[in-house]
Amino acid sequence: MIGCKPKEHGSRQPVYGRFDDIRKGDKVVYYATRDKVIVGIFDVVSDMEYLKSDPEWGEELVYRIKPEVLPPRGKYLDFKALIKDPSVKFDLFPDKERWRYQIWGHTCRPLTKNDFNLIYQQIQKLRTEPDRAHEMKGFIAVCTNETERECLKSMLFGSLKSWFDKVSLVRKGDIGFLLNLDKNTLYGIFRAETIGMLDIVPEAWGGRFPAQIRVSWEKQFDPLPNARQLLEGLGIHYPKYVLTSEELKAIVKAFERPEQITFFTVRPGLRAPLEEPRFKTDDGHFVKSKSEVLIDNWLYHHNLVHAYERKVPVAEDLTCDFYVLVAQCYIEYWGLEGFEDYEKRKEKKIYLYQRYHLKLVGLKDKDIERLDDILPKRLAQYLPRDFILQ
Repeated sequence: MIGCKPKEHGSRQPVYGRFDDIRKGDKVVYYATRDKVIVGIFDVVSDMEYLKSDPEWGEELVYRIKPEVLPPRGKYLDFKALIKDPSVKFDLFPDKERWRYQIWGHTCRPLTKNDFNLIYQQIQKLRTEPDRAHEMKGFIAVCTNETERECLKSMLFGSLKSWFDKVSLVRKGDIGFLLNLDKNTLYGIFRAETIGMLDIVPEAWGGRFPAQIRVSWEKQFDPLPNARQLLEGLGIHYPKYVLTSEELKAIVKAFERPEQITFFTVRPGLRAPLEEPRFKTDDGHFVKSKSEVLIDNWLYHHNLVHAYERKVPVAEDLTCDFYVLVAQCYIEYWGLEGFEDYEKRKEKKIYLYQRYHLKLVGLKDKDIERLDDILPKRLAQYLPRDFILQ
């Protein structure tokens, strides 16, 4: 199914208007935003349905879909690479440098016949081309100080069950890395000895991370410090799991030739440097991640005056991600849920917001793909009644 939240409780109107334009018999190109890949093309086989309290979806407006054309198992269409190909021209992306802003934050966008045919032909090409044994694919698993020892001792990488759609893309022989979020170090280089599957070792990590891959050392290098800055400097958002071939080659090169990394200094124990990579938004803010770019740009283009990383006026040391002036509310982007230390910091921040009766909008990783659906609804409770969201 594909879905969109209703405008209000019990409503049959979707928050994002274009979702209502879909009709039974239409074709849907399913795009995985985080990994920048096309999953496949699907047929819409139902009219829009209203789910009141579905166990998985909650209250949602949905269409039922069935696969029409899918890439071969273990492969996917690298959409970013396709858009960047100078020989390919999409009607939806006249400015290729800003292509992400045309789809991020949108539940759906209409495609011209030309754009649909381009995607269809590329998927068919994947289905007919011979398998290239030498073609490299990669992935980044994550751990904490608590879970690192079991990862390396058992040579087993684990993720939350909600990440299985990404873990399942890994095939035997793919190249992997392990990112320790507490130490901010990257281990490598590993090789997948199994496909991504559930419960290879059900009792590992107390059953908390059932989406698993068995690995071996492909070649063991010294861990790379300042890993988040390294990945961001290479254009890789570090919670991303599946790597394109170009991203994989860039990380392998960083392990093989660390002296050529110029945007940070490689020293054991060095903390994030002053030249930590930042990303410029459309209103001139410099933020720490690409997801924060999308949040900041959404606020700016909807004429919502806002501040970034503002000190919250409380006795404790509390800095928000965003402050929206007209709504007098704070926005926090929870980008690393599922990790114990991060969850503790998150709980502390939420407690302080509640203690001082401050208005808070929390955004999860999955919300970033649907900002046009999520933010209007979340902000509406705090905006003045006569305020019209542009």
